Amino acid sequence: MNNEFEYYVIARKGDKAFPLVWPQKDSKHTIEYIGDNFSKYHGKPIPEPELMKFVFADPIPRKPIIGDYFAEPESVVSKKIADVLEPLKIKGMQLIPATVESNKGDIYEDFFFIHIYHFIEALDKDKTKFKLSKYG
Repeated sequence: MNNEFEYYVIARKGDKAFPLVWPQKDSKHTIEYIGDNFSKYHGKPIPEPELMKFVFADPIPRKPIIGDYFAEPESVVSKKIADVLEPLKIKGMQLIPATVESNKGDIYEDFFFIHIYHFIEALDKDKTKFKLSKYG
């Protein structure tokens, strides 16, 4: 299979029953990896990463459905998806073990934060009008 021009996009289902997640406030390294220090790990792997901890973010659904993918601020996927991604050895992608805590204190294990540190230039900056965000 020639993967040179193939790519995939994972997206959150628009159903409001699927919760968003956010770094747990007490998890300093989770916030360090993806918070204000994001640029520290922009374009490079996180060396010896610790377990990342996420919590449900507002708005929290009345009856949340725990799926295989959480969105916001970054992608968090189940072991089921990680088991598909891992053997592909995707250049510039790191799967970091993670947990997700519900608003009721339930802890969901066997999740992984997807850290993407290899970026593909897909925009001709000389021929495009754009505004650069703080993330590059």
